[in-house]
Amino acid sequence: MIPILIESDLIMAFVKKEDRLRPIAEKILTQIHMGKIKGVYASVATLQEVIFWFYNRGLLRELVEVLNAVIHIKNILWVELTPEICLTATLLMKEL
Repeated sequence: MIPILIESDLIMAFVKKEDRLRPIAEKILTQIHMGKIKGVYASVATLQEVIFWFYNRGLLRELVEVLNAVIHIKNILWVELTPEICLTATLLMKEL
């Protein structure tokens, strides 16, 4: 099994009702939830991006509902954000 890292683009397409890629994001996340796609990781930084997106638009009521839905998608292993991970990410960005 090859590990898969999903990024905020997929999660944001899922939570934004007007996103043109929402149907695809829903399909992918449903497959993950059902266990048909395995070895899926996501950073908790993705959750922060969701929070900021809703907060900046004053959509606080919707934020709770959306965040609750996202964190309850089964079969996603959430990677903690540690200082070491921040440093590694910075070094990897430098390589690009």
